[in-house]
Amino acid sequence: MKNSLQNKTILVTKEMEGSSEFNSLLEKEGAEVINFQTIKIVPVKDYSSLDDTLRNFSDFDYLILSSVNACRYFYNRIKALSIRLDFSKIKVIATGEKTALQCEELDIPVDFIPEKYSAKGVISLLSEKEIKNKKVLIPNSVLSRDELKEGLENLGALVSSIQSYDVVQPDQEELDNEIKKIKGCTPDVFVFTSPSTFDNFLKIMDVEGEYFNHKTLCAIGPTTAMAIKQKGLNVDIVPKKFTLTQLAYEIINNFNDQSTAS
Repeated sequence: MKNSLQNKTILVTKEMEGSSEFNSLLEKEGAEVINFQTIKIVPVKDYSSLDDTLRNFSDFDYLILSSVNACRYFYNRIKALSIRLDFSKIKVIATGEKTALQCEELDIPVDFIPEKYSAKGVISLLSEKEIKNKKVLIPNSVLSRDELKEGLENLGALVSSIQSYDVVQPDQEELDNEIKKIKGCTPDVFVFTSPSTFDNFLKIMDVEGEYFNHKTLCAIGPTTAMAIKQKGLNVDIVPKKFTLTQLAYEIINNFNDQSTAS
C-alpha cells in the first residue's frame, strides 16, 4: 500500500529541535520534511522591567508561561539574577504540554494547563476563577499580541505583560542551504507555527500569495491562521489541538482522504 505522503515535500517553519516527532510521523508516511527556521529567538536588549518584576515576584497571584521560549527565558533570567522564587503562593499556568514539560524540567511547578493551548484557552480557564484584582504576570516576546492581556483585564485582573525575549529574522547566510532546497522544489505543504514565521517566510523567499497556489497551507492555531488569511490566502488545516504532533496526524489524514476520494 502506497504511503499517503509519498513524494510530498513538507516545509515546517521551526527548528529541528522542536519538531522531531512531527518530522518522524510524516517521514514514516513517505514525506520529505524541510525544517526552515524563519525566526530566531534572542534575548531582549533591556531586562530592567523583567528584573524589577522578578524581585517583586511574591506580589503576583498567577504566572502564565505561554510557550517553551517564555519558560526558558523566564528561567534564564532567574538564574542570571541568582535569586530563588517562591512558587508556594502563586498559581502557574502553562499553555500546552510541551511548555508544561519544559517547566517541569526547570523545577517550575505547573498548576493548570488550559484545554485549548491558546490565549482564548487561558482566558476561558481563568474566567471560571475569581481573578478580579488578582495580579497576573505574563513573560512574553516583543512581538506578542495583546489578546491575552486584554482578555484577562476584561475579567478584572491586573496584568503585567513583560518582554522577556525577542523574535528576529535569521541572517540570510544561516538559511542558504534551505533556501536552495526550497527553490529547487517548491513544497507541497507549508506549516506555519506563528504569524512571524509566516511573515518572515514571505520576506526571506521574496514571494507573494500566488506562490502558494495549489498548495496545502497549515497553521498551528487560529492566530497564525488569521495572519495567513489577512494576505488573502486559504488555510487548509488548523489542528483541533494546537500542537505539531496533532497537526502531523491531521496532515496524514487529509492526504489519506484525498487518496481514498481519487
